[in-house]
Amino acid sequence: MNIKTEKLITGFYDQLQSGIKSGMRVKLNTASYRNFNDLVICGMGGSALPGDILKSWRFYLKKLNKNIVIHKNYRLPDSIKRTRRSLIICISYSGNTEETINAYQESIRHKYSVIAITSGGKLAQLAKKNKKPFILVPTGIPPRFALGYQLGAIIGLFAEANLISAKEKNSILKSAREIKYSAIKKLSLSASKKISDRIPVIYASEANKASAYLFKINFNENTKIPAFINFFPELNHNEFNSFAVLSKKQKHFIKNLIVIVLKDKKDIPEIVRRIRVTELFIKRSGVKLLEVKLDQASIFEKTFYCLILSQWISIFLAQKYGVNPLPTDLIERFKKELNK
Repeated sequence: MNIKTEKLITGFYDQLQSGIKSGMRVKLNTASYRNFNDLVICGMGGSALPGDILKSWRFYLKKLNKNIVIHKNYRLPDSIKRTRRSLIICISYSGNTEETINAYQESIRHKYSVIAITSGGKLAQLAKKNKKPFILVPTGIPPRFALGYQLGAIIGLFAEANLISAKEKNSILKSAREIKYSAIKKLSLSASKKISDRIPVIYASEANKASAYLFKINFNENTKIPAFINFFPELNHNEFNSFAVLSKKQKHFIKNLIVIVLKDKKDIPEIVRRIRVTELFIKRSGVKLLEVKLDQASIFEKTFYCLILSQWISIFLAQKYGVNPLPTDLIERFKKELNK
């Protein structure tokens, strides 16, 4: 692992702290920016991760008792059009993400309260032109590795608006500051050897949805392999049935898959029981199983643990496969083809 990649991982706390400071410099002085019912966070790929994470934390941030909608598409979700009391946050690290720019322009056209988080590009230009608040984050790194800046910007924004308390903000920072990088790195190397040459299928509770997605996005973009996610209890009503014949008529699938289960003792008892029984059947099918135990005390610690663990596992696998984890060449070629 080269020094640049390692610093992108271990610099998470510094990023988060910097992002919070940037967010707190934006003053939401008007009533429309403070008194909202729906919080809509628009973003794609790595720039959508802050929204996914914030939504997974919403029950642990007492004042942020809002309906949070994550929008990964063009325009704006139909669900918010019945009310004008929505705050839109558009996140595009590059500032040039087509879908997010479209959503921002729709927000302006419909006169919603809107904030941009970006490192520049067209999104920053639009914010300046329309005299709307925006938060600038440092440029020059892959969006998925800029999560600390972007997540921190949202935390700082709402801390300044008194929608995230000082105690909650400090708890988030403490969780990031105390990440045990060396221990996680060692565990990641071991896990990467178990996953090697298999397609990861990640299962988690709905409460840990954002953490599961961190694994998927890092496998996809860093390791350049397919990876799939599903969630309890829904997966027990469809996908689970695919393990029925793997040990009989479809043995060739067994060696191609590994199921990664995010196991959280604080999930509700019904989900804990479902996970336990599901694992029994997966083991009987012959498919390889890897447990990721989420024993951390807080939701913040669990999220950051999964972030760092998934980054390192995916990068160790990239090294094994002989690929550079940082560029996403196919995505860039796709964008160029779209613009022809």
